[in-house]
Amino acid sequence: LRQAFESSGLFLESSLASGSVPHNDMKRSILELLLRLRPLLVAAQAAQQPVSPPAVERGIDPVGLFSELVSQAEGSLARILFNQLTSLPSDNTNQQIWQFELPFRQGEKSDSFRVQIERETKRNSSGKPDTLWSVKLDFDLDPIGPIHARLVLIGEEISSRFTAELTETALRLDQALPYLAKAFARAGLKVGTLSATSGTIDNETRPP
Repeated sequence: LRQAFESSGLFLESSLASGSVPHNDMKRSILELLLRLRPLLVAAQAAQQPVSPPAVERGIDPVGLFSELVSQAEGSLARILFNQLTSLPSDNTNQQIWQFELPFRQGEKSDSFRVQIERETKRNSSGKPDTLWSVKLDFDLDPIGPIHARLVLIGEEISSRFTAELTETALRLDQALPYLAKAFARAGLKVGTLSATSGTIDNETRPP
């Protein structure tokens, strides 16, 4: 997660401003891909000739292929820009949010975990400031369906809540909570409240 966070594209401009060049940065990789694809698309359009039906059936359409690749790359770049804007410091100096996507491959499909990290400073019952860290994960995997997870860390105490759209998935998550509690304890954390329930997950549709 730390590696994905650092290479998510959120920090490309700040890294360049400090004189370092991140080699595995997602935003840099997509920009370099677009620099290669756009001239290929222009060249394919310039050399475009009527494509015969057998060629279309075989999927041989350079203009269509490069157009689709450029569209997908531009969509990915737009999502990174949106995450960067969402992660800008707000007027509330006690709160900072970072949002990024963690890509993964599942069989022949590619998707991403949507990750949001939040740091917030609050006053506890004794009036002293406490730093609250929370991580939100949204993902949809076959066959378990959509899941929303939220983990909260205050001091050394961690709590987590899972919401699954499918009742069977919620039951499986609930059965796995003791293993999660043991993992937290092995990491030296105090375990607070752990829960898994079924319910509706309101996730906006994302482009491919």
